[in-house]
Amino acid sequence: MNNDKYLNKKIAEYLLLNIKKKTKNGMEDEFFTLVHQILTLKEIKTLTDFFIKDLNEFIERRGVKKKLKNVSKETSYQYRESRLRDKIEELEESYKDTETWGYKIESLIEANSNVKSRFIKEIGKTISRKNHYRGTSVYEKHLKKLASIFMLNQKEQDLVTLFYLISVDDRVESFFTHLGLRLSRMNGSARVLYRFFDYTPASLRTLLNKKSNLVRSGILTKEKTDNGSVGLNTRIESFLAGFGEEDIISTFFKLEKDTNRLKQDDFLVSADMISSTKDLLRSDKGVNILLHGVPGAGKTEFSKFLGTELGMKVYYIGQNDDDGEEDLNFRKSGIVAAQNILDPKNTIIVVDECDNIVNVRDAFWNCEVEKGGDKKAWINYLLESSKHNIIWISNRVNGVDDSTKRRFSYSIEFKTFTVKQRMKIWETIINKEKIDFISNDQIEMLAQKYKVNAGGISLAIQDVMAMPQLISKEDKIQRIDALLAQHQEFVFGLSTDISMINSHYKLDLLNCDMNMDLVVSSVQHFLKYISDKKNTDIQNMNFLLQGPPGTGKTEFVKFLAKTAGAELLVKRLSDIRSKWYGESLQNIAAIFKEASAEGKILFLDEADSFFTDRANSSEHSVAETNELLTQMENFKGILICATNFSSMMDPASMRRFNFKIKFDYLSNDGKLRMFQQQFGKYIKESMPMEFEKRVMGINYLTPGDFKVVYQKNAFMENVAIETLIGQLEMEVSYKKGVSKPIRLG
Repeated sequence: MNNDKYLNKKIAEYLLLNIKKKTKNGMEDEFFTLVHQILTLKEIKTLTDFFIKDLNEFIERRGVKKKLKNVSKETSYQYRESRLRDKIEELEESYKDTETWGYKIESLIEANSNVKSRFIKEIGKTISRKNHYRGTSVYEKHLKKLASIFMLNQKEQDLVTLFYLISVDDRVESFFTHLGLRLSRMNGSARVLYRFFDYTPASLRTLLNKKSNLVRSGILTKEKTDNGSVGLNTRIESFLAGFGEEDIISTFFKLEKDTNRLKQDDFLVSADMISSTKDLLRSDKGVNILLHGVPGAGKTEFSKFLGTELGMKVYYIGQNDDDGEEDLNFRKSGIVAAQNILDPKNTIIVVDECDNIVNVRDAFWNCEVEKGGDKKAWINYLLESSKHNIIWISNRVNGVDDSTKRRFSYSIEFKTFTVKQRMKIWETIINKEKIDFISNDQIEMLAQKYKVNAGGISLAIQDVMAMPQLISKEDKIQRIDALLAQHQEFVFGLSTDISMINSHYKLDLLNCDMNMDLVVSSVQHFLKYISDKKNTDIQNMNFLLQGPPGTGKTEFVKFLAKTAGAELLVKRLSDIRSKWYGESLQNIAAIFKEASAEGKILFLDEADSFFTDRANSSEHSVAETNELLTQMENFKGILICATNFSSMMDPASMRRFNFKIKFDYLSNDGKLRMFQQQFGKYIKESMPMEFEKRVMGINYLTPGDFKVVYQKNAFMENVAIETLIGQLEMEVSYKKGVSKPIRLG
């Protein structure tokens, strides 16, 4: 039973209108169940007594007539009269039970229709006396609040109440269903609504179409089906019921109170773009601006920056429902509420994380996602009609329909921060938090190692500062390192691309067929060359590093990137190949586009798995190789490929590499110098000649072998030189075609 007086009043109105229309249906047990629900037990008892009295009088009148007309049928009449009196007695005993009472009343009326009109009339009089409620119930208070936020007229409020009651009260739902109201067939239910609200079919369509106030604001949800199923937004329903927040406005949108501390130079956005964006937001008409790009690139902070620069208040639309999951209809409500309440002259509305709102198409299948058409119609209408400044923030735009793209006044793509930009973010946060335990060298190390955003950096620092057990600077740095590693992998799905460069790395130890210092110098000059947009003769520099495993190819790539001040984009076959036909080609194009747009050095490790010989490959592999070769031709930047098996690569790919550098096993001089560098702490004075000869006698020795042995003994205080040499010999023995030495130690 509903205890809200306003809702009981509305139910009474439905019943009175039902009586007034004198419909053929509707006077069955659902009708009487509702009557029993809204009246007091005393009133039900009075009505029951009235009905029983009428029935008894009817029985007496009919009995006299029967006896006068036909005495021979007296026995049959007595039997029917006995059954009727039994039913009356049952009604008398069951009037306290809502559903039983309705069923018994209907049963008696069906058997004795002559007393129906007087009884229904008496019900109407009783309900009318009850329908003089004055005051404000919880529901009515919240309905009026909702009406003021969304500018609902009386008809719209009545519809909201109807859908609310149908949703929360099974008896009301049963009553209207019996009358023919079907939420899944609203167009066919027009006659039912007309009976209760005097809605014409045309006015009903106006109230329920996609552009209507109720649907546009997300209060009513209208599914994209042939039947046009309609329902009440569950978050709105909870608010009307009195659950959750008293001030629902604060859940629709909130004022950003955090003062922006970033400056224009802190964003990877050109001065011209920033200037154009500011001019648009200063204009007299509302504009829609789309900020899109990789997560953590500063889109949200940029919206705060714009508000601070322009002296405007920034309001963020609420994102989640009570279960922590996105509720698109509630977000619609938030946007419309903000438009209705906020002053367009000095505010910016921000719809953050709007990926599911603006992306209505599946980029791979090139078709609309579920409910995509409804979302497209809604957002297109909003973009056209809004008189407010709205900033939309999305991580992706590959599913935005062309018709929607045309309606944005301006768009800015945010790209991944470079190492230098991340270092600047580190410096900004450290100064803001007044941190004294992170040095400049450590800032550079952390910025290179972790591609986390400003939020992740700030959170890690705050967490470490809240750990009183961490006293030394070293402990704090170590904990920050651990937190960022976990954060990067969990939030962004990344581990560090490749490990940091070995601190013992020396370029002159490599055994290459080119002067590697000249190679590094060439890369530095090329990066400076292409930074000037006027230089267009040379667009790319492609390297192929070939040679046995462990000869230093990957370490050289890390050294080159650090020396040149560029960031690495490392990709392997698993990052590109997909089980879906065509998606691998899209992935190939995407990585070249990312590297070119963000000025990164693109590193393809194990390149022989990319550039497979097309003469002996499958159709899919041939298509992938063709796409790679095409992308190489048009690439603007530096591409480095490394392979242990250059002979397996497609011959046509070889001519596309400007530099083909062979990495070979260490020379004798390189072996001795690397041994001294790696294991010098174990050599007390000088290494005996016999040990030097033994080291030089190890064929196929690489920097990688030294790395393995170094790591094996890194935490041992004293290790014999002979043991170290023996371990190097053992490492080499594992290589194919190399016999294992028989040696102790």
